Amino acid sequence: MHVKTLTSQNRRALLTARKLLQGKAIATENDIRALLRNFGLKVGNVGVVKFEERIRELVDDMADLQEVMDPLLTARRKLREEFSRLHKVLDISQR
Repeated sequence: MHVKTLTSQNRRALLTARKLLQGKAIATENDIRALLRNFGLKVGNVGVVKFEERIRELVDDMADLQEVMDPLLTARRKLREEFSRLHKVLDISQR
């Protein structure tokens, strides 16, 4: 039976973890969009960088909705940060 090298296994683990974080971040963004849509608010076509700013803009005058969005935006931000960190690790290891 062929056993992959430890380096290969580590790289596969990094790729899998990075993909998982990316998927969870996208799912969180979609859930935020769906929650806001229930209130008649549309996020529109915004990129990853402007997403949080746009959400805060939409819920600016709705204190109750801000309380709901704050933890979701924090979770999304943390997922994106960790995704970026793993992406950099992969970039460095590929050189």
